[in-house]
Amino acid sequence: MNKPSDNEAEEKPSWNKYDNIWEIRQSGYPSIEKIERVLTTRPNPYPILRLGRGRIYTDVEHFIFDVTHTRPISLPLWKIILPKLDRRNVGVIYYVAASKSKNLLYRATYGYWGTGPHESALIEACFEKIGFSFDVRCGGYLLNFFLKV
Repeated sequence: MNKPSDNEAEEKPSWNKYDNIWEIRQSGYPSIEKIERVLTTRPNPYPILRLGRGRIYTDVEHFIFDVTHTRPISLPLWKIILPKLDRRNVGVIYYVAASKSKNLLYRATYGYWGTGPHESALIEACFEKIGFSFDVRCGGYLLNFFLKV
């Protein structure tokens, strides 16, 4: 009989109640090596969309690297879920890291196709590795991260 991995022994986090990201991570993605590389290697710069206080990243590794190297970051990180109207098991996840002067955002997805759910799994694995947790909110909360205060 196979010994359960550390992840199998853990309970599904509350911030994965509405999505399939925990299940993707349970399948073995991302690997420990990928997590370590993303957390320690500066990626090539990619375009960032600026909207008010918000900085929307177009590359998942660039987002993760900048969040982990921006000080101070307010914890917890925000996970904002926007389900599709006709299929609540599929939708968009915005990950937001708030600092005093700006908010760093990345748009990923959940569901069972494309690369978006794997990007979500990579974000959550990397941030959990360094001790960050998530607070889940609905889509109405997203506008707060773009407004200038």
